[in-house]
Amino acid sequence: MEVVQTQFHLGSWDSSTRAFPALKFMEKYIEAIDTQNLSAPYQKWFTQTCRMTDADGFKTETGETSWNRARAIFQNWKAVKHECHNIRLVPATISECPTAKEGQWVMMQVTTSFWPNDPVLAAGPPIRVRRYLAFLAVKSDHENQGTDGYQIGEGRVWWDTDVVKAELARRRQQIEV
Repeated sequence: MEVVQTQFHLGSWDSSTRAFPALKFMEKYIEAIDTQNLSAPYQKWFTQTCRMTDADGFKTETGETSWNRARAIFQNWKAVKHECHNIRLVPATISECPTAKEGQWVMMQVTTSFWPNDPVLAAGPPIRVRRYLAFLAVKSDHENQGTDGYQIGEGRVWWDTDVVKAELARRRQQIEV
């Protein structure tokens, strides 16, 4: 039986997580989302064949559609902030990542804060939601693609999307009263 070495980090990004190239890459991706730096081409973050599965069951089958989906979700907010609670780095299996690429799963428990664009709905604290994110960080096949030589080859996101919908509905109802 092969022993698989994993890494576990409690808390947010720091010098110890940046010592691992896949985690350093993922920190930059999360930072791009949080700063709404969403204008880069998909190849900066995603492989051409990236598959993503969102909490609502929505699936994408290419890097371009995965990046377009992420941009559509996050650009609709005035601001977004991911607060990492813990981060795991787990080697991918051969079936998940061919031997030609080195792949590692970056798994994060986060709280994501959303600030609505509408100034009336933005009154009060941000909408905070616990989320679990898992991204397969793979070495890029192409020299001029990726960030620090890495791209996302697959992703899965779990969270209760109804929390945001319910809070926005509650705020709208308060305005009408």
